[in-house]
Amino acid sequence: MTEESETESGAYFSNLDFFILSLMAGMAVYWFFFKNKQKEQPTFKKLTVAPLARSSSYDPSFINKMKNSGRNVVVFYGSQTGTAEEFAGRLAKDCAGYGMKGMVADPEECEM
Repeated sequence: MTEESETESGAYFSNLDFFILSLMAGMAVYWFFFKNKQKEQPTFKKLTVAPLARSSSYDPSFINKMKNSGRNVVVFYGSQTGTAEEFAGRLAKDCAGYGMKGMVADPEECEM
């Protein structure tokens, strides 16, 4: 009989009930007030590209390019995938170890 009297006179809500109700109230506040706010869009800096300064007389001759840039070794490459171009660049850089200045050139872009 004492157990029945304790449940009749006990509290209607337990700590778990208060926690669940406060959690539901917090979710409702978030839903109605904060969910529909627009997120800030990041701003990006606009990049500008300046055109290359070319002389009025464009000369595709690799000999003139070598003379103007002070190079004394030219490495020609022919590549579809870019592997040969990369290797030619490595060879041109390795020329510096031997006291020479190297240059990489595509035969299709040069006047022979």
